[in-house]
Amino acid sequence: MDKNLYKKVLAGQCSPEELRRFIKWLQSEDAEFEFSQEIERLWSEYQVSDQEPFNKAKLYDRILKRIGASKESHIVAPFEPNSSRPKSYVYYKIAASFLIVASLGLGLLKTLSTINEGEANDVQREIVKTASRGQKSTVFLPDGSRVRLNSDSEIRFMSEFSDSARTVYLEGEAYFEVYSDSLRPFVVISKNLATIVLGTSFNVQAYPEDREIKVSLTSGRVKIKQNDSHRSQVFELFLEPGYQAIYNTQKSTIRKAEFDPRQTLSWKDNILYFEDAEWGEIVEQLERWYGVHIIVENEIYEDKLYSGEFKDAALKNVLESLSFTKGFDYQIKENKIIIKFHAQN
Repeated sequence: MDKNLYKKVLAGQCSPEELRRFIKWLQSEDAEFEFSQEIERLWSEYQVSDQEPFNKAKLYDRILKRIGASKESHIVAPFEPNSSRPKSYVYYKIAASFLIVASLGLGLLKTLSTINEGEANDVQREIVKTASRGQKSTVFLPDGSRVRLNSDSEIRFMSEFSDSARTVYLEGEAYFEVYSDSLRPFVVISKNLATIVLGTSFNVQAYPEDREIKVSLTSGRVKIKQNDSHRSQVFELFLEPGYQAIYNTQKSTIRKAEFDPRQTLSWKDNILYFEDAEWGEIVEQLERWYGVHIIVENEIYEDKLYSGEFKDAALKNVLESLSFTKGFDYQIKENKIIIKFHAQN
C-alpha cells in the first residue's frame, strides 16, 4: 500500500475513489498481514519488564513519529492515563492504537470495533483470524492474550469472552501467551482435544491433515482433555513446562513426552528448523512456510535424513542448501517449484 495514500486520508485530501481503494485494501488479507507484522515488531520493540515503568505517552509519540504524523493530528490514542488495567490489557491497547494510527483512516476502526464489540454493545459476533500459507500473523484476544498464528492456520473466537470461560477454536498451529484470570479458564479447542489453562504459554499444533495433535508447554500448567461427548470415558492429562501431549487422532490415544524447544517453537521466531526430517516432511514444511507448490519430477527414494535451520531465509537460499545436500536441480516459476533429482550411480 502506498504510504502517501495514508497521509492523504489522514489530511482529508483523498478523492472518493482513493478512499474506496483504501477501504478495499483495509479489508484485504494483505492489510491484515501487514498490520500483523507491525504489531509483532511493536511488541518486540516495546516490551517492558515488570519492574520497568510503562510510559504510554512516550510510546504514542514514537509511533506518531514513526509514521510521519504529529500530535496535532485528529487521531487520539485510546490510552487511559491512570488506568489500573493489567499490563497485558495495556499491551492489547498498544496494538489497537498502533493499528488505528497506522491505518490513518476510518475503515480500520470498523475492524477494531469488531474486536472490541463487547465494549460497545451487547451483540456477540464470531471473529475469524487466519494466516495464509507463506504468512504468519499476530492476534490479540479480547482479554489481552496474545496469539502467534503459524502459516496456514485459523483461530475463531467471540468478540467478547463469557464470564465463565475464554474459549477459542484453532485449526493449524499457534503459540499462546495467555493473560492470567483465575475465574475464567482459557480453553483451546483443536479437533476433539481441549487444552485448558488459567494463564501460561504453550504451543498447539493441530493441522487438519496431521494424524497427531501436539500441545507443548513452555510455562505454567495446563490440562489436556478429550473433547468428545459421544465417548463414555474421556482422558485428562496434566502437563508441566518442557513436556508435550501427543494425541493420536485415529486411535484416540495420548502420551506425554519431553520436547525440543528449537524443533517445536522456532517457527514463531521466523526460524525454519529441520531435525532428522524425511523428504516428505521437508516438502510439506516448505510449501506451508513459503506458500508454494513443489513438483518433483523424478523423486529418488533415500533414507538419509536432513537437519538444518534458516533464520528469515529467502526460499532460494533454502533450496540452494537443500539441493547441495540432497542432490537435485530446481526451478522457481512464480509459486511453483520444480525439482529434478540427479541420477544415482
